[in-house]
Amino acid sequence: MIQKDSLLVTVQCLTYNHEPYIRQCLEGFLMQQTDFYFEVIVHDDASTDGTANIIREYAEKYPNIIKPILETENQWSKNDGSLERIMKEHTHGKYIALCEGDDYWIDVYKLQKQVDFLETHEEYGLVHTNCMIAYEKKNFILEPFQKEGVPNGNVYKQILERNFISTLTVVYRANLLKYAEQEIGNIRYWDRMMWICFSRYTNFYYLNENTAVYRVLKESMVHSDRKCLLYKLLLGTNDLLKYFDNIRIPTEDRHVFLVARSKELLIWCYFARDWKYADDFYKEIRNNGKVSLRDFILYHFVIRTHMPLSMYDCFNVMCKKLKQYKLLGFKNCLLYTSPSPRDRG
Repeated sequence: MIQKDSLLVTVQCLTYNHEPYIRQCLEGFLMQQTDFYFEVIVHDDASTDGTANIIREYAEKYPNIIKPILETENQWSKNDGSLERIMKEHTHGKYIALCEGDDYWIDVYKLQKQVDFLETHEEYGLVHTNCMIAYEKKNFILEPFQKEGVPNGNVYKQILERNFISTLTVVYRANLLKYAEQEIGNIRYWDRMMWICFSRYTNFYYLNENTAVYRVLKESMVHSDRKCLLYKLLLGTNDLLKYFDNIRIPTEDRHVFLVARSKELLIWCYFARDWKYADDFYKEIRNNGKVSLRDFILYHFVIRTHMPLSMYDCFNVMCKKLKQYKLLGFKNCLLYTSPSPRDRG
């Protein structure tokens, strides 16, 4: 039996300008009911609002749980692995859980359930769950995040095609980080990159329960920030390709990733109203013989005509109808996915 005072889990919480949300995030950690001790490393990356003051307040009140790291210089923007090194130096648990400062947990037994599974299933290295989504434009009313066909076990091939893991729900074995250090090196870490890396060495398990809430903020929905998200996806894609070079990934696997990623980036070109990359992404899909009817319609009748965003719902309805009649030929619609603030590489 696990001793109550034994440190088993380190929760890594990255924050930047999360003043309106960080309290709810920290309360989600503090409400966890476990038969083991856990610590929460809260890293504030030189916020310009009041986030750091709130973290100090909680650290003073709960010094045995909340362990702050308050930067005066932004680490993520350095792109030199400094953020990952800092977090590793302050991580002491056998397992690592993740949650950014604008998201939060809602299940008081979240950590206990995931740790219990990992403690009794040595062949598994990572457990993730379902979550709820809260859109700021809808006053943060909780909506279920529908996930279809989430695999268990060896998920390497599937994670190349789509990122079905919600980072804020993850708990993984800390000893997996040695593989990331060996293979990723000084490339900027992205969540997707880590999942691909880990999946080469261990099994993943999906717990189909809503244990957390992922916020979608209004600024993520405006034109300028959609462009930022597109460029962030492009940056993550380039870093992933560098990682693939490091590990000498088979050509077939590289193509699987590139086609799936191109399909995702194609729709983000439309959202961002940025047409210059769309031709390249569609060409990548076409050259690999993977153009579905949906891809064809999206490129020729939505993107090339610069269809207004106000008409996007019409396209969605058409896609759903075609899918019902099995004309699209695939199950998972990347149109409905959205990158989280950190990844989502």
